[in-house]
Amino acid sequence: AAPAEAKPEAGERTRPGAPCQEEVLGRLARALHRAGERQEAASVAQKVLDTATTQREASEVACAVLLDRGDAGTALAVMLRCIIAHRNRPSGELADLVCGVIRRCSVEELVHILAPHGEAKLPTDQRQSVAEVVAYIGLIMKERSEIMEACRLYRSAVLMAPLHASLCLNLMHTFALRRDDLHAIGWGLRYFRLLAESGLSGARAVGAAVRGEAGAAHIEALKVGDFGSRGGLSAYYDTVAIGFVLLKLLFLATPYVALVSTAEAGGSPKPFWRQRLASVCVEDAVGAKPTPIADVSAAIAVADAAEAAAQREALLCLCDVLDKVRHSNDLHRTPVRNENAYFSCIYDMLRLPPPPPAPAGPAPEPMFMIGDSHVLSSAWRTVDLTPGPGRPARVVLVPCLVTGAKLWHLREASSFYTRFAFWERVAAVPPGAPVAFVLGEIDCREGILRAVQRGHYKTVEEALVGLVELYGELLREVRRRLPRSPLFVHPIANVLPETRFLTIAFNRMLAAPPSRKLFDRINVHLLELDSVLQGGEPDLSGASPDKLAALELLDELKLDGTHMSPAYVATHLAPALDRVWAAP
Repeated sequence: AAPAEAKPEAGERTRPGAPCQEEVLGRLARALHRAGERQEAASVAQKVLDTATTQREASEVACAVLLDRGDAGTALAVMLRCIIAHRNRPSGELADLVCGVIRRCSVEELVHILAPHGEAKLPTDQRQSVAEVVAYIGLIMKERSEIMEACRLYRSAVLMAPLHASLCLNLMHTFALRRDDLHAIGWGLRYFRLLAESGLSGARAVGAAVRGEAGAAHIEALKVGDFGSRGGLSAYYDTVAIGFVLLKLLFLATPYVALVSTAEAGGSPKPFWRQRLASVCVEDAVGAKPTPIADVSAAIAVADAAEAAAQREALLCLCDVLDKVRHSNDLHRTPVRNENAYFSCIYDMLRLPPPPPAPAGPAPEPMFMIGDSHVLSSAWRTVDLTPGPGRPARVVLVPCLVTGAKLWHLREASSFYTRFAFWERVAAVPPGAPVAFVLGEIDCREGILRAVQRGHYKTVEEALVGLVELYGELLREVRRRLPRSPLFVHPIANVLPETRFLTIAFNRMLAAPPSRKLFDRINVHLLELDSVLQGGEPDLSGASPDKLAALELLDELKLDGTHMSPAYVATHLAPALDRVWAAP
């Protein structure tokens, strides 16, 4: 007689790559629930959970049923059990489950399940573990653009573990996504204050620099060895990154160059944001509306020579404090390399001689530069336009950073948090104010080749065409939301040699007839900058990527190897803007 076949255990896959029976039934339960067949969905989900207690889709259905009954406590417990079981899987796999539960529960209910007797009664190590669970749920919410709830979760986590650098860093990033820069900076300063009070004297330097205290740059710098019992190397890197984020947010907040004459403003020897920071209470509940550190119009109005000099001095002092830790560590090779890159760019720009004061004339009107890190290059610079109807005589370029913005993540089907941040920036634009978009560089650097390798496109050219089409769809929606604003598309900066064969091709596709036809239809202007390369624009016919990479950026435009110098505003951006800005 033939031997009997062994039956698979519960949750076991019958063949490699195939979903097990419980997974199939769990997906069926979720499909039934989403189709409105709730009773049948609940029955199928219960059968799955009888044998596979942490099956993801079945848990999602069970949580929804429990919440419908008003049993939030059990729903949260089921969610947490599933999170723990799947903790080694990508966080995005749990997003539907977590978002479905957290949207209907409060942070306080979640913390009560994790610490039934109150988190204050937990030992320090357990309190930190609970904080990390709350923050992990916050991460999942953030990646699904549930930014308000993510802020509340991260805030709760940081209050439980105030010296946990990674949690504070993520809290700052999340507040910044909703333009709540005042609280993001406040939380960073709070971290350094508590770190100094815990006995780490080097932490005093950052707060002292922001407050403008004399001798801040002479305080002993933070060292890796200081964090031996405080989380080790990763905590040190995150602490340094918090300092870098403080510098970035303060740089973006207010002008560091003079925009108006002293007679027109009331500047002071101290940046006006210091008083706002001194009065903010970051521990307060997350507000319904974000709180930028400064209103753009107010910041421009007081940006005379005295105010700009005070801002520049404050930023340089903070740079001096942070620069001590940069050169002693290869931060560009660490998990905080992105924040280190922002610091390096801002540091190099602040070391350049400030531009001469703008000549007497009308007060500049804000023009909003929305995009990736390349908005830093033009930050707070002024452009004088040829007088004409329908346009201002002078504009100041206001940086509106969307960290890590990829066009791929800004498509309508995406729920990634950079899309939330982008539309937050667009929503903050005053009616009729001009806007320029600085996008696409990260797609060329990270996305195009990867998309081809993964089979999304057959060729690089097809991927570039798809990217330009995504840009067009995005601009259509922007035009719908900003019907009165003059809109401009800034070409990608051809700085990085390794991606030049992609960025040059992308820019030329933006200038090709199909793109121009779309731009004309929706009243969007492409800024065509003169060549930024020595020898002029290359002939792409027969030019290899290596030959394009060997081309040199104009000497006066070189900065940090990734971004253009602010000098490009006067030599390239201003003439291009003046050529295309016509009357409406």
